[in-house]
Amino acid sequence: MASLRAQPREDVSGIVRVDGITYTNVAIHLKGVATFRPVDDQPSLTLNFSKLNPTQRFLGLRKIHLNNGKEDQSFLCEALAAEMFAKAKLPVARVALARTVLNGRDLGPYVAIEGFTEDFLGRYFSNTKGNLYDSGFRRDITAQLEKLSGKESDDWADLKKLAAAGATPDLEERWTALGRVLDVDSFARYLAMQVITANWDGYAMFRNNYRVYHDPVSDRIVFIPHGMDQTFARPTMPLLPPRWDGLLAGQYMETRQGRELYQKQIGLLFASTYHAEALAKRVDVLAARVRPILAERGEALVVQHDRLVAVLRSRILQRGEFLALQLAAR
Repeated sequence: MASLRAQPREDVSGIVRVDGITYTNVAIHLKGVATFRPVDDQPSLTLNFSKLNPTQRFLGLRKIHLNNGKEDQSFLCEALAAEMFAKAKLPVARVALARTVLNGRDLGPYVAIEGFTEDFLGRYFSNTKGNLYDSGFRRDITAQLEKLSGKESDDWADLKKLAAAGATPDLEERWTALGRVLDVDSFARYLAMQVITANWDGYAMFRNNYRVYHDPVSDRIVFIPHGMDQTFARPTMPLLPPRWDGLLAGQYMETRQGRELYQKQIGLLFASTYHAEALAKRVDVLAARVRPILAERGEALVVQHDRLVAVLRSRILQRGEFLALQLAAR
């Protein structure tokens, strides 16, 4: 605890207990930017079960994150968005709800998120030895992104190729160049889902909260969503945002082929993933898991949470109506 107070992002060894099972020598550190809180408050945590004990796994996973919900006190947006991205056949971390107790101190409900490790990559890619990068806070593909894993070179050559392709001046040549280094179909779905879920805090609109993986088999880059706790907050976000803040998003959408793929995927994915009434019911199912945890901490927290859940449900329904009107008017 003293170490986490002094150097919160440096790993310490700890014990984790889940449903009566004890995991020892787990590497633990604090995480988050806007959600960062000191260890004596309600910290967001990363638990790495295999870093100090290579054979140890938690339900088959090397690493999980525990998010404190400070930017989404409904604790529901990340799980809802992840389920939608999965339906869109995009690589996305699995999400669950968890009650967190730290040294006997009940911290209440947390959002548990699968770590971005080879375990995660193995669910989507046949070769998990490619470079996986973390965007950090508001950094684009032209930056020296943190390499999370991979057996390929450490010189960002794969990202440099992608950046060079996106910067090709001639738009027809740009599309051809992008097709050599980027999974252009997956990227169209990725951008479409960012907009459908109104994820203003993601790569497309805010150059934030994403991972990129270089798939050695296809030799192409794939974008992976991360940090989706701000989804659905802007129900009237247009189908074509006034500005694509992510450099590659703007370059992609400048091409005729990119726009056409995006427009096609918006329609298809809205039809397949955005069933507003079903999403609203899913909100209630997930909220029912949070409510008992809050109830033990005070009735006022339950009332506040019910209010937040009602707002989220309303925004989801409103977003569905808005998207349907925008699509009908195309």
